[in-house]
Amino acid sequence: MKAALCTISLLFLACTPVCAVAEEAEHPTITRLKALHEDTDDLAVAYYLARVNNLVGHEGAALDWLQYLVAQKWRMGVDPTDFVWKSHAAAAGPVIDDLQELMRSAASPGTSDTSLVLPNETLLPESVAFDPRTGTLYAGSLRENLIEFLRLADPSGQPGSLQPADGRGVFYGLKYATDTGDLWALSNPVDLAGDVPPAVIIVNTADNTARSIDGPVGAELNDLCLTSSHAFVTDSRQHKIFVASRENPSAMLTELYSDEDIRYPNGISCTVDGTRLYIGDYRSVIRLDLAVGSDGEVGAQGHVRLKTPAGISLGGLDGLYLWQDTLVGVQNALGAPKIVVTQLAGDDTVQVKNAELHDLFHPAYRIPTTGFIEGGCLHYIASSSMDALKPDRSLDPDVAAPVPSTLLGFNLGKTGNKCILTVR
Repeated sequence: MKAALCTISLLFLACTPVCAVAEEAEHPTITRLKALHEDTDDLAVAYYLARVNNLVGHEGAALDWLQYLVAQKWRMGVDPTDFVWKSHAAAAGPVIDDLQELMRSAASPGTSDTSLVLPNETLLPESVAFDPRTGTLYAGSLRENLIEFLRLADPSGQPGSLQPADGRGVFYGLKYATDTGDLWALSNPVDLAGDVPPAVIIVNTADNTARSIDGPVGAELNDLCLTSSHAFVTDSRQHKIFVASRENPSAMLTELYSDEDIRYPNGISCTVDGTRLYIGDYRSVIRLDLAVGSDGEVGAQGHVRLKTPAGISLGGLDGLYLWQDTLVGVQNALGAPKIVVTQLAGDDTVQVKNAELHDLFHPAYRIPTTGFIEGGCLHYIASSSMDALKPDRSLDPDVAAPVPSTLLGFNLGKTGNKCILTVR
């Protein structure tokens, strides 16, 4: 799920919310980001410095950071909704144009096809999952305790619904386990600061029965990936990675890994052999190596950040997926919305071979989020309409009404075939 701007400002947690202290000369978040940038030269951090300075009304400083990004040939563009200009609008326009042109010059040929359009425009899904055996698509609602499913072979085109009794409020990440026929769904309370714990809901799609695994109170369970033996879950609010056994029905969700270097972990992908995780946070993609003991317990061996070509960043990815040696992410929280496709260089290196930028300024976009890979294609939500939600998850009358969610399909194999979602 895309991080709100005030969430970005709280990545260091030790400071007062940026949104509350616009009068201060320099907010502690800005001080911490500047120190981090001095240590790392990370252009993603420079982009966040531009955003946060703009938020607190320091438009001159925000413009300075954007000009710095032009000088550094930042290729990730600018999301116009990230900035509100009052006194510096005239000066900011040409700088943003330069950044958008740098991104366009780095764009790769090829765009996604319209894969499917969901019929319920008020569902507002953050995540989708797919059962290829039955041709059933599942979509979880950000508004209520509801998962809709659409059977592609059903001529009526009307969705069915699941409302798990133990759902905690709304749904974030979904994954379908083809080996067991279970749907794994992350259910979070609307009030993340309340005393209701989030949960992993596992639905047996054969009979629609469900069981749940509680997460810790105060966590925000955002996304997950599955191996044959374990489920791995990101907690974006408490900056942690959790694990649960898939082989033990009474398994608990236990902390696998956390580190001060990791903030707002979101998208996550597992290798097939279960020895490595790729995790997207606000700055880049992290590789976390795993070890499985003789007792089946999983342990983490430490993390490294992937290195990218100059001007390219893998920060702010919502959905993150591994296909063969290709790592692809939906980037909605850093720069212009797009998908980023990279090739991993090998088992022991953290340098990616290249990075392709696709679907820039796609007309279907309204906060793209997550998806799944099927048949060599990434199918992902292009129009979640989550900007139409108020904090209490009601619709905001001052924002454009939600639109039916469009799924786009991108051909990772570059076979030339269109990526249209169909029954096998």
